[in-house]
Amino acid sequence: MTAILQVRGLNKAYGGVQAVKDVSFAVNHGELRALIGPNGAGKTTCFNLLNGQLSPDSGEVVYRDRAITGLPPRRIWRLGIGRTFQIAAPFASMTVLENVQMALISHHGRSRRLWSHARNLYHAEAMALLQRLDLEEAARQTCGTLAYGDIKRLELAVALAHGPDLLLMDEPTAGMAPEERAQLMDQVKNLVEQHGMSVLFTEHDMSVVFRYAHRVLVLDQGAVLADGTVGEVRRNSEVQRIYLGDLGDETGGQEVKGE
Repeated sequence: MTAILQVRGLNKAYGGVQAVKDVSFAVNHGELRALIGPNGAGKTTCFNLLNGQLSPDSGEVVYRDRAITGLPPRRIWRLGIGRTFQIAAPFASMTVLENVQMALISHHGRSRRLWSHARNLYHAEAMALLQRLDLEEAARQTCGTLAYGDIKRLELAVALAHGPDLLLMDEPTAGMAPEERAQLMDQVKNLVEQHGMSVLFTEHDMSVVFRYAHRVLVLDQGAVLADGTVGEVRRNSEVQRIYLGDLGDETGGQEVKGE
């Protein structure tokens, strides 16, 4: 498989604390890739370096053979890298449909040229995205009335409205019930397998990681501790000692607290 994203020797320090230390890895086309690690491992800092919220002290981020190191988030987003966040923040007073329509309006560059009423724009396209994520019945609900699992799926729909080829998902199942976690990740898996999207996600629930990830990258104290298939990572003695403990031999329902 060819890489859609290549990360080479990333470093980021805050004062005397090295948050990311010489991190290198790749995300392949059509891959569902997990990034895990204990508290303070550097996962969030790494994500922020990838989508331009932070600039590295050294190292390189290459997307589709183009160096994007240090570009601002909006330019990176325009190139085809989307992101969802651990805490979803839709426009609470707007409906589910309107939130997706606004994302499509932004994607098509019409935010400053709303000659017609916004609710008439990209209606069919927005409904198609909601149907893909089983949210069409909630289309007319205001976001302030949604269950948390539906809010997380709406955040995914908003991210998909920008047509990303690579999606960075920060704790996509945080705060969700087990059934909701499985439903969301099944939908993400479908995006990867049927639509060719690549996904890099952080996650504390090891049952989610072990069930869905093609490969797993483990960070510890800012550095790469392990990188391989689920089986390889679960059998890694250092990963078990530092992070998984007895969970390396378990198969489901396990959650490990981390950054």
